[in-house]
Amino acid sequence: MSVGPTGGQGEAPRAAAAASAAERWGAPWGGRQVVGGVGLVMVLAFVSVFVLAILARAGLSVGTLSRPWLAAVSTALLTAIFFCAAILMGPAQTRTRINALGFRPVQSPSAWLLPLIVLAGNIAFTALYVTIIGAFDLGALRPPDVSEVVFDGPSRSVSYLAIAILGPLGEEVFFRGLVFAGLVRPLGLRQAGLLSALLFGIAHFALGQTLGLVVPATFAGILFAWLYYRTGSIWPCVVAHAAQNGLAVLVQSGV
Repeated sequence: MSVGPTGGQGEAPRAAAAASAAERWGAPWGGRQVVGGVGLVMVLAFVSVFVLAILARAGLSVGTLSRPWLAAVSTALLTAIFFCAAILMGPAQTRTRINALGFRPVQSPSAWLLPLIVLAGNIAFTALYVTIIGAFDLGALRPPDVSEVVFDGPSRSVSYLAIAILGPLGEEVFFRGLVFAGLVRPLGLRQAGLLSALLFGIAHFALGQTLGLVVPATFAGILFAWLYYRTGSIWPCVVAHAAQNGLAVLVQSGV
């Protein structure tokens, strides 16, 4: 008896394609290392805050640093935490090279057009989200204005470096290089993309202390995971993420 395209034979090609993608881009680590990485980030972030509090009590007040420099230092510290957690729970645990985190060249030059598609998708979704939030007067769910951490004069370049370069680099290495890639084998592509994106959104809430970042960041995380899957490299994700943050800084700061 033959099986139609909606039967078992129809599912076989899709399952084979998913298995092939998991074999190609999935990392040698798994859920245990991903959970360990998330926990390590939380611990290191808590320790950092604790150390800063001790230094403040010892007389080194954060007020001795200008706001843009403080933002840059904080972002650099968080980027280092993401890097350390990704390396320690990924390549170090499985004794693989660091390129397993996605530090691979893009095979096709045309793949560099994909970050533009992701950027356009994120901009369109964020605009729609802000419109809906405004229409229903849900101010608590409105994304924050990044112009609050962008400053005039020489400090502008410091703000841009923190928001558009350092932040995207650390976040992509951790959430796509470690988390998404590590969940592909045990969960499959769709579930791995959704869960890594949800963790990405929750992290933005925890770091930004605002619910307005959760939905846009989660949607962006889904697109970044798709971009990583399509290219097999972390670099297009970093480019798309940096372009999105940089564009937000330029638009909201009135440049």
